[in-house]
Amino acid sequence: MPSGYELRQARPKDYKIIQTHVFKILNEYGLKPEPNGVDNDLLNISEVYKHGIFKVICHQDSIIATFGLFRISKQKAEIRKMYLDQDHRGQGIGSYMMQYIESTAKSLGVTSLQLETASSMIEAIRLYHKFGYTEQYEGLHTCRCDIIMSKVIG
Repeated sequence: MPSGYELRQARPKDYKIIQTHVFKILNEYGLKPEPNGVDNDLLNISEVYKHGIFKVICHQDSIIATFGLFRISKQKAEIRKMYLDQDHRGQGIGSYMMQYIESTAKSLGVTSLQLETASSMIEAIRLYHKFGYTEQYEGLHTCRCDIIMSKVIG
């Protein structure tokens, strides 16, 4: 990760800031935030992600990136809420997050990762392809997403 950035666990006092961060980026891509629907996991991150992880990346004490690893089963997990502020893209932070997620998932015994995304998130899709994720055509459960991708990691 570039110098000047800090990776840390999300804390309850961050929840509102995280929600604002995620909603800002969703809006940037023309996607509708759903605080009472698919985004309600942001209201109690420590409980929802207790069998996985939820991390933030800070720059100058501001949260500029988020990502979560949600356990679906013992060997399968979903990458969720992976968002990076526009001003910090193109610096390798997205690749760092993917490497961190995959390494952590393997250490937790996860052998398969999946994620959902929207076709408007071109940069994210490019990153996922770079890391070997392939598009699937079954299993979508988030109404704003139209692509599901997966990868066997172990």
